[in-house]
Amino acid sequence: MKLRMRKPIVWLWIVGGGLLALAALWHLTHRLRELDAPVSPLSYAEIEAVFDGSRDLTRAQEQEFLDGIPGKKVRWTGVVDEVSEENVVFVDLDGMLYDVRFPLPRAEAVRLNRGQEITFVGLIDQVEEYFWSCRVVLRDVTIEH
Repeated sequence: MKLRMRKPIVWLWIVGGGLLALAALWHLTHRLRELDAPVSPLSYAEIEAVFDGSRDLTRAQEQEFLDGIPGKKVRWTGVVDEVSEENVVFVDLDGMLYDVRFPLPRAEAVRLNRGQEITFVGLIDQVEEYFWSCRVVLRDVTIEH
């Protein structure tokens, strides 16, 4: 009887392992497609215009626009405002307060100076409302030299 019970358990392990492998493969190919995507022409000013009301959009149109932003690859230039102890870089794009933040590996983060102009490429993770404006959180960022 023990032999008969082991076969279904073995098959469950094999099928479960196969499903996990397929999910991991799908995730990896999805990430590679994101990273290889072309840079979008989307600017921070276009995103900010939705929050400051300068675009004449309905709420439904605003939501449709905002829902399409995560995952877009952008190349922007700004000035380093701060780098936190956790290696999060805060960048000002429009001369006011910081507009964008993103984590970097420590070795890269410590090389950045406050007031330094940088160009960076990354994927938009989320857009957060901030008073009459917004702040963009990026991931998978590289600094262009």
